[in-house]
Amino acid sequence: GTLAGTHRLPLYARAILIDGVLRFDLLGLVLVAGTGSVWWALGLVAPALTWAILATSAAVRAATVAPGDADTVTFVRRSGHAMLSAGCSAIVVAGFPVLLRLWGGAANDDADAGSILAVLMATRAPLLLFLNAYQGVTITRLVDSASPVRLMARWVALGAAVSVPMAGLGYVLGPTVLRAVFGPGYHASGRLFVELVGSGLVLGAVTLTGWTALALGRHTVFVSGWLLTVVATSALLTVPWSLEGRVALALVVGPLFGVVLHLAG
Repeated sequence: GTLAGTHRLPLYARAILIDGVLRFDLLGLVLVAGTGSVWWALGLVAPALTWAILATSAAVRAATVAPGDADTVTFVRRSGHAMLSAGCSAIVVAGFPVLLRLWGGAANDDADAGSILAVLMATRAPLLLFLNAYQGVTITRLVDSASPVRLMARWVALGAAVSVPMAGLGYVLGPTVLRAVFGPGYHASGRLFVELVGSGLVLGAVTLTGWTALALGRHTVFVSGWLLTVVATSALLTVPWSLEGRVALALVVGPLFGVVLHLAG
């Protein structure tokens, strides 16, 4: 955060790269060694020590002591908002299988849930990798922009332009690729691929509108939008539809509540 905020973007990129390489290598070693869940957990969190490697750089140390733009109380409050919203985002993204288990009810066939989650992973991964890698840069651009809302709208429009052909490819090729990659026991309709590609776009929109609210200094609106997204997504999973229908409804419509609150706030 300090590297992005002080415009030390080459160092910021290096930090992201080191973190990713360490995580990939450590999880690869754990996978090859066939060790238990404790080692999996350690492999996931150990790259957080990337800061120790970067601390050898004088430029990084200078960034960590750069003066902030707020007093201590305000800084702590904003940090709390950021951590709470990050937790909500994690619930909707990585924690969605848990939400599905808690609020979605039992599926008639576990393979149905497995197929849906496999499609969800395949359709969301590219967008999430991009957003997570460039989070600091994106927020910095929004803060520095004379019109952050207009800039955000252009990015969402770009995402929509990319999502439309991706949804078409998913509709035509998705079911076949799913069976080829995961096995013949996995089945999903082309329609599900379209819906979950759309959910990725909506998730990107609530992420960008939230960052725009941050750029405008509306920290309470930022975290409130993510809280509403979690509540709406959970509630929509209880609708008495098919499992596929509930998942699509929750993931497409749920984040829209957060988008509306971010923009209205």
